[in-house]
Amino acid sequence: KKKRKAMDSSPTALYRKTTLGTALEDSLSEFVKQNLINLQLQEHILLKFEEVLLEAVIPCNQKINIRGRLHTFRLYNGVWTFIVEKANINLNEGTEVADFIKIVAVEIPPS
Repeated sequence: KKKRKAMDSSPTALYRKTTLGTALEDSLSEFVKQNLINLQLQEHILLKFEEVLLEAVIPCNQKINIRGRLHTFRLYNGVWTFIVEKANINLNEGTEVADFIKIVAVEIPPS
């Protein structure tokens, strides 16, 4: 458990809390319980999931403008979280409106 808590504090561990990440983690935990894979393979798969997902997200070059009322913001462990009320989101394709949006931005240390 201590190793897992340390892993959860990394910026890319944020992706494990997504629906897809949670489903993957649950499935892998079940495989470990059934002795189909070991803990090292489970951790390797989860780390690879985070790495691939991060690579897929970074190349996004689309400009987005967001206007609204900033309800909440915080920085914790290199992760910024913003909650915006009555958000107008201007994309290249047009404008979207939302009552609330949550923006999560991760500081990635230089490699």
